[in-house]
Amino acid sequence: MIKVCDAIMGSGKTQAAITFMNEHPERKFVYITPYISEGERVSKACPALEMEQARKLPEYQYSVLQHAKHLLHQGQNFSSTHAAYHYYDQEMLDDIRKYEYTLIVDEDLETFVQDVVFLDDVRICESGDYIYKDGETYALTEKGDSYQDGNLRELFGQIGNQNFTPVGESFGSRGQKRKYLYWTLQTEMLKAFSEVIIMTYMFEASDMWRLLQMNQLPYENIYVRKDETGYRFTDHLEYIPGYVKNIRDMIHVTEHKKLNAIGDRKNSLSSGWYKRHSDKYEQLRRNMTNFCRNIHHAPTDHVLWSSFGIDRDESGKNKKNSIPAQIQAKGFLERNIAFNIKATNKYKDCDTLAYLVNLFENPYKVNYFAEKGIRCDNDDYALTNMVQWIWRSAIRDGHEIWIYIPSKRMRTLLYEWMDRIVAEYDALYNEAA
Repeated sequence: MIKVCDAIMGSGKTQAAITFMNEHPERKFVYITPYISEGERVSKACPALEMEQARKLPEYQYSVLQHAKHLLHQGQNFSSTHAAYHYYDQEMLDDIRKYEYTLIVDEDLETFVQDVVFLDDVRICESGDYIYKDGETYALTEKGDSYQDGNLRELFGQIGNQNFTPVGESFGSRGQKRKYLYWTLQTEMLKAFSEVIIMTYMFEASDMWRLLQMNQLPYENIYVRKDETGYRFTDHLEYIPGYVKNIRDMIHVTEHKKLNAIGDRKNSLSSGWYKRHSDKYEQLRRNMTNFCRNIHHAPTDHVLWSSFGIDRDESGKNKKNSIPAQIQAKGFLERNIAFNIKATNKYKDCDTLAYLVNLFENPYKVNYFAEKGIRCDNDDYALTNMVQWIWRSAIRDGHEIWIYIPSKRMRTLLYEWMDRIVAEYDALYNEAA
């Protein structure tokens, strides 16, 4: 049974999960979250369950996965990270079934991730009987499952728990032909649990929703309600947090024409734009500095910003410290965070924001899903990442924020979203009245 609690930030999803676990001490729980600190918080909030946290400990070779394996084998409740969960093996799934664990997922998991391999390497692996083609996907042979050394060890480790599917081809810098692959989370990683509860927002814009659609896995919607005892899950919508009705007075989006002119075109500030318009970097830096320093006089530790990197590896991911130097306003380098960051409250004191990106889905991914009859909405993708990013700031504690979004498209999406959620709030409470 898969249940999805799709509720706006601040609805009390985590608190409802804590209540649910504390009220069901007879069950076994695995709670996974993107960040270790959040796992620590949840574990401490469930003292009766004696929840452990999977850690890097010397007795488990400093491996979170090995510690998680031990905890599962002992039938203990514990929290862990998304990253470790991706590598649960068959032995761990057997223990999950044995103890009838419930999985609670804080924020949807990465379920489709692009990787790149050279076709010569694939041919070598196939001829060496390390991998074989199973329908559309590659899978490990018994020989490949025991592969320990060499450059492809990490790839083989991933193939052990995920399916790799070819989705496109291009040529590398030296002319080698390479193939883009998506690894997909195997559905057994969900089916092994007696119950799965996914806590997120805008679920239908996520890859996890696409995984369920692709594999025809049904799910039920659940919600959060708030009463005198706190937050708990319920089977119908009866609560939207009160801040929503005032959201347009809390998020102040600058409409400074001169600052926003750089993002007037539909594709301005997209990842492709960053690659083609290095001549615009200095202007973007001046705009951000003007907004943060001169217009809002923000202390450095109250600033938060994000942009694309221009230096990427072959899988399309930004390399470390790849933000162009011309954009890095003096004093703000450490205030840059990823445009798709979720589930952290580390930046909750920041009230002056600059979101210097214009998001579009990877076209290989869009085509991959289109062939399977599953939609990818670029606007939903852009909106959910932007809204989650904004909620890392002071607004999560109910404080006003000021934000510079130079992309006209992204500003429009944010305005439309605010109008929509206010209308949903009014409809719910007017109907209740």
